[in-house]
Amino acid sequence: MGMIYSYQIPDSYQKQLAYESRYVQPNENGQVASFMLKYKNGHSQIKAAYSKAFETGRYLFPKELGRDQFYTSMPRSRIEGLGGVDVFAIGYQYNWKHLFLNVDATTTHGIAIKAYELNKYNIDDYYQINTRLLYEFTDFLKGLHIELLYVWKQNKNEPNTKLVAQRSDYNQINLITNFNF
Repeated sequence: MGMIYSYQIPDSYQKQLAYESRYVQPNENGQVASFMLKYKNGHSQIKAAYSKAFETGRYLFPKELGRDQFYTSMPRSRIEGLGGVDVFAIGYQYNWKHLFLNVDATTTHGIAIKAYELNKYNIDDYYQINTRLLYEFTDFLKGLHIELLYVWKQNKNEPNTKLVAQRSDYNQINLITNFNF
């Protein structure tokens, strides 16, 4: 089991900038608490996780640095840019020597649309399921990982096409190759 807590405060330099040029507003501090329970038995493991982004401000994490690493985070789903939201996740993993199968599901609750002080990207609550097949090579190709990722994401509330376009209501297949050395 595990717990992560993050507390953000704005740099004092932000006050000198025009309102629209600030990355973080002076009265904003993003706070997130994330919890996880995991059970492993042989080649299988299951997990349940919960994250809470508090209403004190949006949790901000530059996308150039990757994605936030809370227990509910998974590819194509993040808590970045949100405040006042609950995120629930469950997952299952099975591995055969160098081949891994993951199925993860997440849902959000409490996202307020058009409330930009707590919703940077104006997204709505959603459901998401990721299925991932990962193979890790050995010997001469050690460090090479090939991953097949399927993402299903569905908006929970708002059928407005402008709100869901390219943010939810999609299926996506990714073939990802990484070489770690």
